[in-house]
Amino acid sequence: MLNFENIELNGLDNTGKEKKFRLSDLKGKNIVLYFYPKDGTSICTKEAENFRDSLKKFPKDTVVIGVSPDTLESHKEFFKKHKLNFHILSDTEYKLAKAFKNLKEDISDRVEETKAKLNDAKIKMKKSFKKEQNTPVTMRSTFIIGKDGKLLKEMRDIDIKGHVDEIVEYIKNIK
Repeated sequence: MLNFENIELNGLDNTGKEKKFRLSDLKGKNIVLYFYPKDGTSICTKEAENFRDSLKKFPKDTVVIGVSPDTLESHKEFFKKHKLNFHILSDTEYKLAKAFKNLKEDISDRVEETKAKLNDAKIKMKKSFKKEQNTPVTMRSTFIIGKDGKLLKEMRDIDIKGHVDEIVEYIKNIK
């Protein structure tokens, strides 16, 4: 059972205004919570732009939230530069990422069949992020949370191509 509802993070709302967020405050809405590693990198930027450009396709009772370990200052620049229109949260202490078991080190706890993908992902991450070995890395993934606050779907190890359309279709078919 994931325990994420009362984690409070600083972020920007869909207009770019600073705000404190708790997922429990969004009960009654479907939540698309997507984690990405870093503001401004090419894949993370493309993913954010895909959400931005597709936001009108989502039902009105759906909230899209991007989460990364970047600072609020980094988020402000990223938000403004790419004209984002959804919430982004700053998870500098990895509280939400840990609650969703969405850090690089969490992957090693998963099923044996993902080992090959994991090794490839680790190699890519080491090349992409020149971080200290002790610094956690947030994995690119998406979680869909229902109006009742319960996790409905988790999507890990994603390819951003067509990902947002897949989420839109899933959300539209929630009963």
